Amino acid sequence: GEFVTFLDDDDELLSGALSTLMQKASEGYAHVFGNCLMEKEGNLSKEFSGKGLEKDSEISKKDFLMAKFSGEFFSV
Repeated sequence: GEFVTFLDDDDELLSGALSTLMQKASEGYAHVFGNCLMEKEGNLSKEFSGKGLEKDSEISKKDFLMAKFSGEFFSV
């Protein structure tokens, strides 16, 4: 299969991000999302910008459609 992803001009991927997402995608998930770290005063913080997905987990289609998550996420 083929995958497509996009980054904004002010975003960057951490080392290993794509391989981690692709590994999960190869397990048969229809969609794979990664959270984004916030930048504060030029430094990466440990704080995620996306709320509702603070750890590796599966989400239901219903929760996704009901927008139980907010903020920025990266997807493949």
